[in-house]
Amino acid sequence: ASLFGFRIEDALGRSLQELAVDPVHADEDARLLAEALAGRSVPPIETERRHCDGRMVAVELSAGPVYDDAGHVV
Repeated sequence: ASLFGFRIEDALGRSLQELAVDPVHADEDARLLAEALAGRSVPPIETERRHCDGRMVAVELSAGPVYDDAGHVV
């Protein structure tokens, strides 16, 4: 949370997309999640996310699947 400046009580119960993804980057975020849920890794990309004060912060993101004990993507 410190990268984006949100207080814990402001961030609890809210998704990172809701807090930090600007509408301009919503499709990009959805694509990263879809790739990971399909079991594919996404190489790092340079993009921006929104700080709690509204300014954009340069970040590098990557995504990959997370598996449960049975080998299913969760």
